[in-house]
Amino acid sequence: MINPALKTNPFDDLKSAVLPELQEVDKLILSAAQSYTSLIPHITEYLVSAGGKRIRPMLTLACSKMFAIDDNSHIKLATAIEYIHTATLLHDDVIDESLLRRGKKTANHVWGNKASILVGDFLLSQSFKLMVSAGNLQALSLLASTAASITESEIWQLELIKKADLSEPEYIRLITGKTALLFAAACAVGAILTSRTKQEIDNLYNFGLNLGICFQIVDDILDYTAATSTFGKIQGNDIREGKVTLPFILAYKNARPDQKNYLEGLLINPEADLSTLVLLLKQTDALTKSHNTAHHYAEKALEYLGKLGETSYSIILKELIQFLPERIH
Repeated sequence: MINPALKTNPFDDLKSAVLPELQEVDKLILSAAQSYTSLIPHITEYLVSAGGKRIRPMLTLACSKMFAIDDNSHIKLATAIEYIHTATLLHDDVIDESLLRRGKKTANHVWGNKASILVGDFLLSQSFKLMVSAGNLQALSLLASTAASITESEIWQLELIKKADLSEPEYIRLITGKTALLFAAACAVGAILTSRTKQEIDNLYNFGLNLGICFQIVDDILDYTAATSTFGKIQGNDIREGKVTLPFILAYKNARPDQKNYLEGLLINPEADLSTLVLLLKQTDALTKSHNTAHHYAEKALEYLGKLGETSYSIILKELIQFLPERIH
């Protein structure tokens, strides 16, 4: 059962639980980005200093420690996973022509599109070197296929831009590929590195998968409801970029013909003022239904986590997934 009445921020608790290892990851992120060309370390350091929760590498570290890992392979794979994530952000910001991320100018806005794309490519290639050095073929196979799926989903998203009648199953498939698969892999490699059973690996994978879907749905709701200053991004970016997310899908599904016309027109010519759109999202109950969907995936994540037994790390992960849908409030 989801419990919103948590006394502390589980993101902070998770970070505290893996802090020594996370500091090693941060060091490796910077050291593996050293190069004779100054742009690579400069852009990488700029991205690291921008903050971000590091939730994906923290999941790898926590899931590895849950099963008492006894070497440093989880440090390498956690860094590889953060490199994959960072590379996708660099490429996304170029594609979306974004100006801000986490309250700072995007790398493409500072150094240009060419530099951002090429540094993203470099980080992606470095991630594979780290995977190989970790020495686990099963983990390498999983992360390699995940990286390919992320790219495939990014390309598919280009085909779906401004598609007003995007279905909910299409949306879930898209965010699974773009976001949730990396969450799933980040969790599963913790069990893979510690030679756990197939069932344990599958349970952690499915925990991460459902957590990732929930995470993205919450993020998509916040794009409409959170103040710009709260999350360091421009409110309503998704609709301005023609991205159809769950709140829009549910509003469009339940809208009157004239409201559907408004929503279709908004994708073609986005308005600066989101107040009319947010009102429509409330009138069609789209925000509440989206929130309920996020809760559904949070509950599924909890089910898989519950099959793994209770440890100090599983308790923190449980609190994290309980907290996640409540970021909206």
